[in-house]
Amino acid sequence: MKKIFTLIAVAAMAISMNAQTTVFSAVATTALDAPAGAETEITSANATITGGKMYAINGQDAAKAMIKVQHEVAAFQCTNNNTIFKFVLNEALQAGDVISVRMESRDDTELGLWFVDSDSRPSSDAVPASKIVLAQADAQAWVDAPTYTVATGDGICGKTTFYAHRHTGKSTYFTNFTITRGGAAGINVVKAVEAENGAAYNLAGQKVADDFKGVVIKNGKKMIQK
Repeated sequence: MKKIFTLIAVAAMAISMNAQTTVFSAVATTALDAPAGAETEITSANATITGGKMYAINGQDAAKAMIKVQHEVAAFQCTNNNTIFKFVLNEALQAGDVISVRMESRDDTELGLWFVDSDSRPSSDAVPASKIVLAQADAQAWVDAPTYTVATGDGICGKTTFYAHRHTGKSTYFTNFTITRGGAAGINVVKAVEAENGAAYNLAGQKVADDFKGVVIKNGKKMIQK
């Protein structure tokens, strides 16, 4: 019985570990104009942000609307190659973290975002693996973009700071930016405990010594110990 209770406790812990958690979330709420050549922190006055901080970077020679109401939705926008967003997370990105973004579809090929650890926009001959791309659409609409899963060696895994650049030459609008963490790690914990336990129990659930003779349960299997 002791083993059964132990496994139940471990399973409960596994289930809790298996639940998704939100690492970072940002939702645009009201318009924001950033001064020319400035890095402007986005506060609660313009967006709801949890799990870290977010900055609008305007590298232009005039003020730019980094958050605007686009088709009745407040959205972050990258209007030029040097209008970008900086993310500073409370904890580093891990392999398996999922980045989800709600974006405005456009009649443009490969509209989307690049995620890199540099404020320099990637060149066409050095495209990083970490990117979200929307397929060509016939009409403008708010849609959930294909998610991006952080991977070891992709340039942002292990980082607390990264940047979002637009993927194409057209203005890119996005909102509801979320990073979640979760997976099947918890189930593996149960399997590991069972595999490493190695102890033997009688049919009453009591742990017995190695020299016990009779029917025992060991590593989840019933056997005769001689």
